[in-house]
Amino acid sequence: DVKPAVADSAGWRVYHWRWTNLAIDTTRTTLQKREGIEITTFRSWRDLGAWYGDLERPRETVTPAIQAKAQDLVKGRRTLTDSIAALFTFVSDHIRYVALNFGVGRFQPRTAADVLANEYGDCKDKHVLLAALLHVIGVPSAPVLINTVRDPDSAVVSPSEFDHVITLVPMAKDTLWLDATPDVAPFQFLWYELRGRRALVIPASGAARLGRAPRNLPFAPTEDITMRGGLTGGTIALGVRFSERGDGEVLLREVFRTLPRSSWPAMAARLDDNLPGPGTTSDLDAARPEDTDSAFWMTFRLTQSNALTWKDSRAGYQPPLPAMSFGLDDSTADTAHIDVLMHQARRLVLGLPAGITANLPIAISIDRDYADYRSTYTLRGDSVEVLRTLDIKAPFVLKSRRDDFRAFRRTVRNDEAQLIGLIGTAAAVAATPGPKADVDELVRRGNNSYQSGDARGAADLFGQALAADPKNQYAWNDLGRAYLDLRMLDSAASAFRRQIALNPFDQYAYNNLGLAQWRSNDLPGAASSFRKEIEVNPLDQYAHSNLGQVDLLLKVDSEAARELAKAAVITPGDANVHANWGRALVRVRQADSAVAEFDRAISMAPARPYPMVAARALSDGGVRLDKAEVYAHAALDAATASLRNAGEEPNRLDGATFSIGFAWDQLGWILFREGKNAEAERYENAAWSLTHQGSVGDHLAQVYQKEGKRSLAIRTYALVLNAHNTPTDTRQRLTTLVGSTRMADQYGDSARTWLMNDRTIDLHRGGPEGTAMLRILTTPHGVTKIEVVNGSPDFKTLSPAIERAHLPVVFPDTATLTLPVRALLACSSERCLLTVTEPQFITPVIQQ
Repeated sequence: DVKPAVADSAGWRVYHWRWTNLAIDTTRTTLQKREGIEITTFRSWRDLGAWYGDLERPRETVTPAIQAKAQDLVKGRRTLTDSIAALFTFVSDHIRYVALNFGVGRFQPRTAADVLANEYGDCKDKHVLLAALLHVIGVPSAPVLINTVRDPDSAVVSPSEFDHVITLVPMAKDTLWLDATPDVAPFQFLWYELRGRRALVIPASGAARLGRAPRNLPFAPTEDITMRGGLTGGTIALGVRFSERGDGEVLLREVFRTLPRSSWPAMAARLDDNLPGPGTTSDLDAARPEDTDSAFWMTFRLTQSNALTWKDSRAGYQPPLPAMSFGLDDSTADTAHIDVLMHQARRLVLGLPAGITANLPIAISIDRDYADYRSTYTLRGDSVEVLRTLDIKAPFVLKSRRDDFRAFRRTVRNDEAQLIGLIGTAAAVAATPGPKADVDELVRRGNNSYQSGDARGAADLFGQALAADPKNQYAWNDLGRAYLDLRMLDSAASAFRRQIALNPFDQYAYNNLGLAQWRSNDLPGAASSFRKEIEVNPLDQYAHSNLGQVDLLLKVDSEAARELAKAAVITPGDANVHANWGRALVRVRQADSAVAEFDRAISMAPARPYPMVAARALSDGGVRLDKAEVYAHAALDAATASLRNAGEEPNRLDGATFSIGFAWDQLGWILFREGKNAEAERYENAAWSLTHQGSVGDHLAQVYQKEGKRSLAIRTYALVLNAHNTPTDTRQRLTTLVGSTRMADQYGDSARTWLMNDRTIDLHRGGPEGTAMLRILTTPHGVTKIEVVNGSPDFKTLSPAIERAHLPVVFPDTATLTLPVRALLACSSERCLLTVTEPQFITPVIQQ
């Protein structure tokens, strides 16, 4: 039964439904995971399968071109499985993946003939071509609808429960699950996100059914790195062979397939970034990306010149074997995700010259239910052999076992850091000279490298200095600074602590340790270190400012204001100090004093974005909104001037564009705080369309909510959950608005497709078949120019239709501003769809 529709304040028409023959399956657990309102016309998976089959099956029609291609591909194949593999490999390797999920194209693939002729398509298109090729050799197949994020909700029979299509081939002894979407993938490979997922199998005859994709790969995932070489005349030269079978293999194949061979030397030079210790890499070679029947491999040469520092005829050598991979470990989650089930092996065989032998590290063996780790160190004749293996047996560790997992991982890392002790006769040591132990020179060169921006080279030089003199009075602090620039925060903190251990009254180390802790989000630890720095050096020019900023983050506002006031006395010419002091004064309700500090910062550094900082602080505090509006307009004027001076440099244009968007956002938020909701909505809507940043969308949703536009607020909050830089409070705002966490999550899931739909326009006509990338200049008054950046010039004929279309870029006013928008145009003979690319590619231009 349907009650009459009633329009709410936002103009939405609300219907009340009552389902009269409801049957609840009390054995299901899915409803415990998700809730909300979903509407579908399908009563069963069988009905959904029949609907999709009617859309998809006619697209599998075999044409003479498909017939000839299939017969050519299977020529010489001896088994049916080999023939299927040949057809799969062709579709995977030779049909370029292009996502075209617009309108009915979200569900219905193009014809197999079109896909073969144009040599590109999305997952649905690749499936129909593979299915048509299989028809030629008499092999049936079935499309499989699957979700890359979660299992489908069995309570909601809807195509929106799926976002991907793969292929199932029933065989006499086994069933083949094939995904031809990756451009170069092994036969029967499924991405980690797909393995074990429930999916809807739609056979040509019989009812559709829910099945489950294989949980494991058809081969054992492995990663094997072997190094062989020797020490000669102070240089260690190693040949390195890397091979991988599994998810990482497919990524590497895609990289090497797109990387021209002329770029291999540059890539080889960067391979040492992932290897411990100094060294240079060269002579890169690799398997053909298309050879997917075996593991992908690459080889290169690692040269470590002057690798040893001898002292009393002894030297320590760290094997340059890469660290074992444990994947991601989210400390806030209920489980610690480690990695795909995989066997990892690291081997080193190092030949030693006459007169040199080795003291070997202690071997390690640890067995857990989630992983096993073993290392062995062996001296065989004149060679040292190192073998380390890690077998991941479970993809995650429960929260209750996190401490055990961390201890396991720490043991592995400690073993990887063990040194091989080398012992040599006087003659042998003389024949293998180490680096010159001019520590001061190494430190000097390291500082020169650091000042020139080469933090990695600086870290290597400081490390060499410390290897020669671990108690150098400067090098640990210098090494920590280099690690800070490299974002190696744990290593940086360790280096600063070593400096403090050598000199508890060091005038820089506590402040630098605080910076490492701050960037690691250890705010209480950072505050403690900055206070210790002030205790050691009360007039430190940075510590008071840093402590004040951390106190602001900790919301200790009075203390922040006090520390920043001291910083302003010590460094009165530092504009950043005055701007941050202004932020603190807003927090302690001294608005007029805050405005004075903001004005001082702006006058000291007119080119810096302090007007935006001031506007945000005052508007968030809800004080001196009149002055906040002045600052926001100044920020917008600065962004406009920046555009005028940007020329054609993409980075400067992008930065100025986002500055304009954020200035619009700030103006809108100030108007909102002033109670001018209609004007606020205009600016926030424009800022959201330009930036698609989470903080901006959250502001827009709050404006909608204040205006009573509940449906728009819910939709916008859901979009923000899928945007960049989502505020931490957005999910709670949505949850409060819709009444439950599960319903908020469901809205968030649905909004993933809304983002794409919001940027897609139906031109309501056909055009040249294929795709093109366009650059469109648009103003508040409409499109002014269209260029075909990549594609056939024939697409230019669609310019009138595009000019009539309403692009999803909104302006808050009629200011003379032109925005270049990049968009993908996809056409068939019946229909053309225009999709504006991700907002970060929008680069505006000011009209002169």
